[in-house]
Amino acid sequence: MLLSSWLAVIAIFSMIVLAAGTFSQQTRNMQTAHAVEQYTPCNCVIFRFDDITDASLPNAKITMMNDFIDRGIPLSLGVVAAHLGNYPSTGVYNKTIEGVNSGLFDVTIHGNSHDDYSMMNLTAQRSELSAAEQHIESLFGAKSRIFMPPYNRYNQDTLTVLAEQGMSVMATTVTIDNNVTNKYFLTDGNATKDEFYTHNSKLRISDVNGKLIYHIGHNLASFTAMHDANKFGQAAENEIEKRVQQSIADRAYGVVVLHPYDFVNVVNGTNQDSINATRYQELTDVINWVVARYPTTSYSKLMGTTWYLNQLPAKPLLNQTLKLVIANEVFDIRYNTTNASTKTQNITADTSSKSLSVMIYSPESAGMLTIELPRKVIDSRTEPHKTPDCWITASNGSRIYNYCDKDKEFLVTVNSDETPFYSTTTVNIGSDVDSRILRIEYPKGISIVQISGTYVVPEFGSLAVFTMIVTFASAIIIARMTGKRLAK
Repeated sequence: MLLSSWLAVIAIFSMIVLAAGTFSQQTRNMQTAHAVEQYTPCNCVIFRFDDITDASLPNAKITMMNDFIDRGIPLSLGVVAAHLGNYPSTGVYNKTIEGVNSGLFDVTIHGNSHDDYSMMNLTAQRSELSAAEQHIESLFGAKSRIFMPPYNRYNQDTLTVLAEQGMSVMATTVTIDNNVTNKYFLTDGNATKDEFYTHNSKLRISDVNGKLIYHIGHNLASFTAMHDANKFGQAAENEIEKRVQQSIADRAYGVVVLHPYDFVNVVNGTNQDSINATRYQELTDVINWVVARYPTTSYSKLMGTTWYLNQLPAKPLLNQTLKLVIANEVFDIRYNTTNASTKTQNITADTSSKSLSVMIYSPESAGMLTIELPRKVIDSRTEPHKTPDCWITASNGSRIYNYCDKDKEFLVTVNSDETPFYSTTTVNIGSDVDSRILRIEYPKGISIVQISGTYVVPEFGSLAVFTMIVTFASAIIIARMTGKRLAK
């Protein structure tokens, strides 16, 4: 055989060996799903906003949320699940809904009641996280895949529970992650210390019985940490910017941590629900510094997914029905109330005011009405005769659940007073749009809830409301008389 032929054989053999070695290495990478060859650094920044509840500095929270919405900057909210949505009149819940529907806000679970998970056993953590997910689903129509542990503390049992719940993101500090005893951490046995290139960043990963949990750690680029260290103004800004840069160098992303009390006035050691202009300038300066240098993102967007576990947020479970009679047709109006003491409801339509009126009798306490309004019965739109588009398409091609494009807010009054409310749009599988959902707070006693739009199915006018009041009053009198007889 000629020398050139031997050289050709050797070259082919070498290529086969090299290819086999490359395939073997790629297989090893695929086994942990962290191939370095696919890694393109995000070099981006996440803003996270902790301690989201109805109470405690609501005006400060709303001011901060408005800034992010107005500037189109993503924000990851740490929601204390059991303490949001109970008092919508503070405005925090409605503002959260606005940000979520804009596609800017992530909803992450910051505990059910902001308890320390590292101090709980496995059973207690199961109960707490299950309750938190149920609250989140009732508020937003979906469970969250992201856990932001209160006080940044957790233990190995927490990861077990997250995997059981189907959650896949742990958002805490790098220091805590390093100090937790965790048999689930993946390792490749080298100096990377269990960190892998994945989702355009460098993350630690736990494999809990085949379910992966990604640890998106932060290095305390936190205004609270700065102020506790007596760093204010330019000193605080410089240190936060330094930590963001270091985190991007180490992990290809940075996290800026915000709390509502970071930027408020303090009188005699007590936080006031008013913005301190000097402190707030620190936040404005850091935001300006970030957006001038880096793309901004959220926990879910960094992972290339959604904050919610369902593909789309589901309709709230509405298991009660009001019968709306219009001419000779009966419409089923689905609803729920949060208060078990609510005794009687009735509903009528009024063409002249393009409204529906619901009467509620709640003798013991205030509550919340969640009601689904079929578009064929009532709607509120800028262009009523155009087919609504209730989808937006994200940059990655996925379709995101959102407000319909031509929808207007309903005017909602309770006993003639305009009231805060939460409105979203419900969509059938496919793109058939059929209804809208409102959540409306009502007081103790007798209430008339009026919902006014731009269209209502033809009815017989304002006489309907008068008839409803007479019928309703009669029902209350009968109920009270019956109650007295039973008591004797």
